[in-house]
Amino acid sequence: ARETMAATRRLLEALLPRLERLLDAATARRVAERQATWCDVVEEYWDDPDALRRHRERGGTYRYAEIPREGRGFAAAALDVAARKVLPSLVPSQAFFELRLATRQRLETLLREALASPTLTLRVFGSSANLFGAAGADLDMCAEILLLEDDDEASKDRASIVRRIGEALAARADDFAELSVRDGARVPIALFKDLASGLDCDVSAHNPLALRNTALLRAYASIDQRVRAVAYVVKSWAKARGVNSPPDGTLSSYGYVLCVLHYLQRTQPPLLPSLQELPPDWPQQSAIPTMLEPHPFEPGRAVDLYFHDPSPTSLPELRTAAARNAQSIGDLVAGFFEYFAWGFDYRDHLVSVRRPATGPAKKSRKAEDHLWPPHSRLAVEDPFEPWYDVAHVVKPAKFALIRLEFMRAHHLLAQLATTAKDRQNSHADLLDAADFLLANLCNATDDHSA
Repeated sequence: ARETMAATRRLLEALLPRLERLLDAATARRVAERQATWCDVVEEYWDDPDALRRHRERGGTYRYAEIPREGRGFAAAALDVAARKVLPSLVPSQAFFELRLATRQRLETLLREALASPTLTLRVFGSSANLFGAAGADLDMCAEILLLEDDDEASKDRASIVRRIGEALAARADDFAELSVRDGARVPIALFKDLASGLDCDVSAHNPLALRNTALLRAYASIDQRVRAVAYVVKSWAKARGVNSPPDGTLSSYGYVLCVLHYLQRTQPPLLPSLQELPPDWPQQSAIPTMLEPHPFEPGRAVDLYFHDPSPTSLPELRTAAARNAQSIGDLVAGFFEYFAWGFDYRDHLVSVRRPATGPAKKSRKAEDHLWPPHSRLAVEDPFEPWYDVAHVVKPAKFALIRLEFMRAHHLLAQLATTAKDRQNSHADLLDAADFLLANLCNATDDHSA
């Protein structure tokens, strides 16, 4: 029923200028009044226009307001100043990486000795290595052991390796706490707290998918410093506004990073390419290869792990291409909110970073290829597991909340631009506007009433 109402609303919106010429004035007015009762958040008509008006006044929904061109530059500049104020506190320092490197090296030495395996290597993946991690990020590690042909089957088994790692950690109770060995899980893993560093750690075994995913995000981050900046601002906003908690039915930080990359591939000109669409010798135009590997945890599935890993030759070219987009961090963050508040077609499209050159990724194709259920919520395709929806945890009510928060952010920027468009704005006005955004855009909320 909701899909039918949305389709009807879109049809009436498209036909309204023509209908106004064909219908009598009273009928055309009734159609326009009915259109005015549409709520974009829940995608339904409200029966009581006054109730919808009060709902909007409480911040329960918003109507699209174009950011006026005369004030857009001021609003973006204020957002840029605000972003640059908070980024030093959001982006991890060098000490973040040094602590994790030292911890990894110490654990690697310990496990090589305990497992009598000199070929064991610990490799860091996830938020501690992909350049999008926050200060409190866990230290996710993958144990890789060079196996010989005459090794027995147990030595090749992931669960067995994790079990042995757990035994080695348990023998050092003074060094590690809160040990939990989940050798029967889909992804066998040992979780523990490293007392020397204070870090929450986990070790899995032979997980090339996680390592490639980390390398892909790191490669995107290396192309332009604005990529990380926009992602950190968006993640900070999502956390403050209460829409960044998968256990509560909202989107993960990884999902928001993919949304940022998706958007930056669609700016004009694009800030980012799809690295999965570039050949190994880019900027030459050779064929794009495949790098098929058995899925580490889903027997019978294969994953294509190929992407163009920027080289000393290609990275300067990628950075030159990114520099053609002259937008500031503030411009890009404002555009991100506008895109996901009003520009993205949640009914028909999904967020994807794999193939932007082929046009928007369609939900209908996912339903055919991977049996994705039909819905009008946010859907986010995993870069290497295209059958997996990163946003599958987002429930209808929580999606409405996320969409509302995108609208609220855009509304604040539109308000600021409208206020600024008809006046001469000084540097002091710019600083005041930045403080306004810092106080309101990412202010913490518990009830989402504003």
